[in-house]
Amino acid sequence: MSAKVYRYENPIDGMGPYNCGMDGVDLSLFKQKLLKNHSKRKDRPTLLSDGLDFAVFVDEFKTGCNSLKELKKWFKGYNKKLIKAGLVIVEYIVEDKIDGKSKKQCVFHIDDIISKKIIEQKK
Repeated sequence: MSAKVYRYENPIDGMGPYNCGMDGVDLSLFKQKLLKNHSKRKDRPTLLSDGLDFAVFVDEFKTGCNSLKELKKWFKGYNKKLIKAGLVIVEYIVEDKIDGKSKKQCVFHIDDIISKKIIEQKK
């Protein structure tokens, strides 16, 4: 059964805000603050603590949220900054996904992508 997954990513290389480089996206002003802030919060589990450790540092897996509302909640305080920096919000339709124990995030394998569509970007 297919599912929708939402994520921020670099439109050039597909990397997310925690891992993206500088290819067309400039997160230099706030990336360290974002990483530090999220690493301290119990409501932002890491992949390891959320039972998704098999996907850590594996490029064939992408991380996202089950709804646009959850994605924006996850990045509360950073949503406008991420778009302004050049990231886009993508809606994926995937054949299969695996939810973390928290139900706040999920992962999917790139081979399970049915379609993807940019639903928000810098104007």
